[in-house]
Amino acid sequence: MNNSQNALRNENSHKMALRGVQTSFLMFPVRLETKFREKTVNDIYEPDRAYYCFCALWAVLRLLKNSPEEKILAKTETLKEEIEGLDLIYKEDKALLRDLLTRTGEALRSEKLREAWAPLSGLLDDVSTSPSVIDNRVSIFLNKLEKYTRLLENTVNNIPYNGVRRFTTDCYSKTVMLRTGLRHFRKILSYLRSIKEEIAALPAIADKAQTDRFNRCLDRIEALKDKDLFYSYNHVLMAMHRSPYIKNESSLNKAFFSLKDFIKGTMTPFLRSIDYSSLRKDFNTRRRTLGKKDRKFSRYTVLASSLMHLYLQGYVCGRDIDRPAASRRIAALCRNSRFNYRCEKKWTAGLLEAISSRVGLDIPKAYLDENDSLIKNSHMGYMVRQKSLCVRIYPDTASLAQMVRPLTEDEFELGRQFWTRYGEATDQKSRDALWLGMCDLMKAHRAAYVLKQSHAHSSFEEIRQAVDEDRIFTVPMTELMPDRFALIANLKLSAGKTRTIWHYGHRLPSRLQVGLDLNELDGAVDEAGSRQSGQLLLNGSLRWMTDYDEAERMGMAVTLPLKAVQKGRRGSIRKFEFESVFVYGILDNNEDQCEEKLRNLISNQLYSESSFSILDADTPTNILTDEDENHLFDSSDAAQADRFKVQPELCLHPFESAEETDAQILEKLFRLNDGLISGFDSPQQDILLMRKVNRILLEALSPVSNLINFINGNEKLKDYFVNDVLPRGAFPFFRIGDQPYGVLPACDFKYLCQRRQSWVLSGVKRVLTMLTRHWNAIVSSEKVAYDGDESRQMTDRDYLNILSCTPSSTTIWKRKMVKSSIVNPEYFRGMKKNGQLMDIVTALFEKDRHTRQEEELILSIFPEFETVPLLVDKDDDMADSVVMGRENAEFPRLLARLRNEIPESEASDEKLRNCIVEFHDLFSYRIDAWLMGLLNNSIRQKIDNGEHRIVLGCYGWVFNLKESPLTEDRTNEYILAPSINHALTGAVLRSSYNNSCKNGDRDYDMSVNLSSERVRSALRIIEGIRNGLSLGSILGCDLERLIHEAYKSDARCELDSCIYPLRTSFPLVTQNKGTEGVDSISVLNGASLLKLWRNAPNKRTWLESLELFSGSNRDIRYDALSRIIDRVDDEYDALTDVVLSESIYKLAQGNREAVDALRQAMDQMKHIPDPEIVNIPVASAQIDGHMVIALNTEAVSDGPGLFAKVEPKVDEWICRTIASPEEIGVAFGIPSPSGTILSCSTLGELGVSASELVYLSADRKTFEQFLKASYCLKDGVYPEFVSSAGNAAFTLEEVLLPASHMRELLEKSRILRNDDLVKETGHSCHASYDTLEAEYYKVHEELSRLSSRINAILEKQDAPSGNALLREAFELMTECFRTGQMTALDCEESRIISHLDTLNANMLKKIAEAEDMIAKSSEKDDKAYGEAIRHMLVPYFLTVPSFRPDSNVDTGELLDQCSGNRYSNIGPLDLEHYLTEMSAVEEPMMHIHQLRMFGKCNDREIPRLAAVQFPVVKGSDGHKEWLAMEVSDESLVRDAFTYVVMNPENFKAPQAKDGLRIAGIVADHWIERIPYSEQTAAVTFNYDQPDAEAPQSLLLAVSTKHSHRWSEKMMINTMKSAIHMVKCRTVTPELLGKKSWTSGIFPLIEYKDIKND
Repeated sequence: MNNSQNALRNENSHKMALRGVQTSFLMFPVRLETKFREKTVNDIYEPDRAYYCFCALWAVLRLLKNSPEEKILAKTETLKEEIEGLDLIYKEDKALLRDLLTRTGEALRSEKLREAWAPLSGLLDDVSTSPSVIDNRVSIFLNKLEKYTRLLENTVNNIPYNGVRRFTTDCYSKTVMLRTGLRHFRKILSYLRSIKEEIAALPAIADKAQTDRFNRCLDRIEALKDKDLFYSYNHVLMAMHRSPYIKNESSLNKAFFSLKDFIKGTMTPFLRSIDYSSLRKDFNTRRRTLGKKDRKFSRYTVLASSLMHLYLQGYVCGRDIDRPAASRRIAALCRNSRFNYRCEKKWTAGLLEAISSRVGLDIPKAYLDENDSLIKNSHMGYMVRQKSLCVRIYPDTASLAQMVRPLTEDEFELGRQFWTRYGEATDQKSRDALWLGMCDLMKAHRAAYVLKQSHAHSSFEEIRQAVDEDRIFTVPMTELMPDRFALIANLKLSAGKTRTIWHYGHRLPSRLQVGLDLNELDGAVDEAGSRQSGQLLLNGSLRWMTDYDEAERMGMAVTLPLKAVQKGRRGSIRKFEFESVFVYGILDNNEDQCEEKLRNLISNQLYSESSFSILDADTPTNILTDEDENHLFDSSDAAQADRFKVQPELCLHPFESAEETDAQILEKLFRLNDGLISGFDSPQQDILLMRKVNRILLEALSPVSNLINFINGNEKLKDYFVNDVLPRGAFPFFRIGDQPYGVLPACDFKYLCQRRQSWVLSGVKRVLTMLTRHWNAIVSSEKVAYDGDESRQMTDRDYLNILSCTPSSTTIWKRKMVKSSIVNPEYFRGMKKNGQLMDIVTALFEKDRHTRQEEELILSIFPEFETVPLLVDKDDDMADSVVMGRENAEFPRLLARLRNEIPESEASDEKLRNCIVEFHDLFSYRIDAWLMGLLNNSIRQKIDNGEHRIVLGCYGWVFNLKESPLTEDRTNEYILAPSINHALTGAVLRSSYNNSCKNGDRDYDMSVNLSSERVRSALRIIEGIRNGLSLGSILGCDLERLIHEAYKSDARCELDSCIYPLRTSFPLVTQNKGTEGVDSISVLNGASLLKLWRNAPNKRTWLESLELFSGSNRDIRYDALSRIIDRVDDEYDALTDVVLSESIYKLAQGNREAVDALRQAMDQMKHIPDPEIVNIPVASAQIDGHMVIALNTEAVSDGPGLFAKVEPKVDEWICRTIASPEEIGVAFGIPSPSGTILSCSTLGELGVSASELVYLSADRKTFEQFLKASYCLKDGVYPEFVSSAGNAAFTLEEVLLPASHMRELLEKSRILRNDDLVKETGHSCHASYDTLEAEYYKVHEELSRLSSRINAILEKQDAPSGNALLREAFELMTECFRTGQMTALDCEESRIISHLDTLNANMLKKIAEAEDMIAKSSEKDDKAYGEAIRHMLVPYFLTVPSFRPDSNVDTGELLDQCSGNRYSNIGPLDLEHYLTEMSAVEEPMMHIHQLRMFGKCNDREIPRLAAVQFPVVKGSDGHKEWLAMEVSDESLVRDAFTYVVMNPENFKAPQAKDGLRIAGIVADHWIERIPYSEQTAAVTFNYDQPDAEAPQSLLLAVSTKHSHRWSEKMMINTMKSAIHMVKCRTVTPELLGKKSWTSGIFPLIEYKDIKND
């Protein structure tokens, strides 16, 4: 495996070296998931895998003659998989395979087979090749010998290592050089001592070339035996002893004499003692010859390919072959074929036998046995289970794209029609209308793409692509994955050492599927594999996302075996800790291909719903406040139509700008020469603005700063600073979907070379490199906090510091400085005199001594160099030191200078003030901007000179990766929740609890328990608080109740005596009339008691301190009281758990306002809302049940009662249900001289209608007065009493109870409307209703007539009263009662006139109010008139209009179902049972049930019931089933409207031409939800998600040199430098002030405004 990895590394290095230094790598981020696990690794030498390809190829060849195509295709697919699995192959094997594939393709007999075979050659071409066959042991031995020979020569003649540089360019540490030489000599000696044994172990297969190679190496070693091996070292070191820069002479002397003694005493004597002739003789015996010639061995693949060629030619194609010549050739190959493994020989022997029999060759199989001594006693590969670091790789959003679907011919024609009409349109309004018309036909982004393509091509044939019409959706793909990923891991060893481990993954496909294919969702999941493995496995090309082994096979995962480094010091098992893990890969395409792929990617992203656009640098990347929501990407259709409406004009007139926009800068960087981005984005010019600000402020501050003046006076330095040192970077930010990105240039800054003419920038680079050492020291010593840092315990302050980081300074402080000629400032910085000055001079001028002129120059550049900053005293008022903050950051004069050249349309005052602060920050702590400026300068020059080219790649990284038990253990913990939001809430709460238990502690605030009992307790407390009770009183009541009832569980626990002392100790404070007082008789304050109870270190001791109990049962009582307090405390804890869970639940919904309201309610303990988290959503069918009473639309009434005249349909139904007035008897007691005489009558004889019986009998006494009055008016005698006797069918007493049920039923009922009968909701109603206008005027006229009659009597009130007048008044009072004035008969005889006046006033008031209601009503319909009628009569009077149903009502089905039972699951008595059961839970149904029971008990005709349902549901047998009852199959259950119709015969087919008219009452409506057996729930499970997210930056790797080529080392150092810049960015002015070296230098300029000119 190591040999394979070395070969892959060499190949990768070779590909990198092909890239010129003018080429930059644009690296897209990837996300890494890492896990330590025991993994089965196939330990095989990669080129040996070619064996499986040859086997698969033979499996295809043997089927070509007579087998069906399906079998051949299946074997072809297997061969394809084997070739795809190859990562490395010998170039000889590759050539043999390619030739066989070509010949086989020519022999295929059908187009279908040739089409399946065609991609194989391309796949083989992508496989990397090993330059030569080196798998025999002689070649490996010679390679190793040559390596050590070369090492010996270089160690003797060329000093292997110069050492660490000291101070200047020509002074190095020679101690390290000597130690390295000694280490090399020891390695060489160890190898040479074992060379004789290695030669003896070699097989006898060496040829003449290998023998000559061995002799040459031995001659080179022998030539050194008489040479002075120490000469080169001694010569170099002679000058060193005179050098003044030797730091540790004793170490140098020790290393010197150690090396000298080893060479003189050990190495030289050993070289002279070697018997070189004996070694030559031994190696010569390893040669094998055939006669007088060297035997030429070849791999078995040569023999196999020759046999398969013969098979193709002589058997498959049937051509003639020269069999004797073929036999001789094959026989020679058999005798000279070399097999490494027995499986290779066994397969070749079988192949020889099979082909010989078919072609007619006669070759002895014994020829294959001649070289058995060369076969290894091992298998080709071993499946080894060992600990490994598994790294999964996922593409980031930046590299993904939903491939744009090719245009159809219809779309192309639409585009051409648009351009024709667009050219004819003369005004912008018409053109905008054309664009909106296109957006109506398709999405805006699609319309823009169609217009672009149809304008660029005149014919559809130019862009025609095969489009599968059945594939509606495009598949998310990426073409930006590299040829293969390389993993570079830095393993931490002991004593601060590290070891770098390289590993390469498998080859990746050219296109990688990254999302579901929505066209083929069926079969997307491998259900059998998922059940077997216990995890979700996908089928097809997306399987790599869920199957690690498949991801590894496809190159999207890299497994790093750790067995070789598992043992630590003294044989201990190492706990792995990696300092860093880098992953990168480069696309194996040239610059033109990469630039085309990048253009296609951005085009696909641009013309999609997510889109691509330039971002303002001030755009917030996280939505934290309501103001931030203004920056959300608007993906609405209207917004997208507005964004893409410029497409027509862009096609006609490409975007141009007088000054370079941010989009154009990005286009130049990405090599997009057609204005792809700039046309769609606003002409934002943030980069140009920063360059203007740099130039203007550089000129403005030159007079007040020597450093600024120095920069401004040097043209190259000024150009570098103005155009490249930008606080926000030289390239704009952009957005892909919801994700923001930036471009981060990076390189290996340590080896960055400037052009020869840029000596000034070279000096800047050296100074910056020197400063970065101090920045790094600050990061290391000050331990800059970051989330995930396991080297320190993160505090709340650390998190606040992280969250409070800002891109620029927000507060500027003054500090006290001391400057004196007697004070050496460098002493306070920990430096010797001129030590710091020498550091700067060495970096700037590249020498170790400085002149006075140079010193003066440096002192002028660094104004505070000779000052010493004073430490801030803790007692000083820091507020007095603040110069300015964000609120008062004013630079009026500098702002005015900027405003002279920058109009307000380009930047606001606030933005310019921020630019001023950022400019000063460049000279304070922003070293990263200066480092980036060097790269920006290099890139800008390449772009300007036309030398800039890009190649695409990917990168990712993980830092401080530690092996942890959490990554090894697998937990089966999960939470099943009824909804997604419930699952999210559970996940957050469980994760919080697990995090609180990480260090062995447990935070009980995170221990949330939502059992049903605790939830009920919490809801009870919430209800009490909402009813106005305080929390203290609720908990206090619970405490007192439990204390009082304690004796029930134990007679010894009589605790009532402690209630009053507890009230005294914990009084409940109440507020009355603005004053506070203690209510001594109220309950104790439970909240106050629990607060002290929770905080008590020892609860029992605290409780006993209250001195509540004494006596023999004292301990028992205290124990009981403790349990009671714990129980109430648990209730209180349940409340906090429910509220906490509700807060998380609301946050999961994104409802921050609800969380704030809930927090405020808890703070005030008022108006706590009902928690929604306790409500469980259930997927169910909704059955809307109705109880409908069908009324006779033809009913009429000629009776005397107004109620019956106004609503005869209801009156008729009452008569049928209870009894008619003629059937109800009543007896009156009539006074006579001989005594009271009983007179019998019926309600019919008294003129009382059935409706009056129901509506007016609510008060029996008043109703009896009405009956007496009616009898008096009929017979002229006022009876003394009313009795239930009589000869009628029913007595009054018997019907009053059903009348009350009827009255309450009508009071709760409503009229039947068209919408109650539709099959589905949402339709507009077009039914025709009776307006009830006639009924309204009937009531109005009757009341008006009564009022007129009353007025007539009132006019006669001054006339002498007589019996006739009193009788008329009494009659009017009775009539008023019949209209609903229930107090009409409550009057003494002396007050009749005044009472009539009152009744008349009430009547007139009702009439006027009813008229007003009608006048104000917008629609004069049945609703308006019905309401007016109820207002004039009794409030619960029901007026039912008839109506003609509209077309949304299936009247035919309605009449059919009402005519008889149409449902198979309903028996004759089932509806009665159903009504009886519903009466137990629904009050209106109970009234109906009582009315029907009255009829049954009195042997009356019971109204028929009918079951009706919309929509109709049929079972598997075709019969209808009513969903309100049990159905035969659950699949029938669905949303439906069910009805129980009483008197269904009243819904009958129309006789007249005006169509069906119906009327009815909806007595009850209920909703039943039938849960489905399968519920859609949510599950949350424990998932150790990696903290490594993909960086939000595209890394632009720039070469460090202006010659030579790229290398892997440069790429890795580039990624490390990117992290280095990130660390530099974390250094703040506060941290610089804490370090002595930097505190006296920075800031280089002051944060202050300029003075007036």
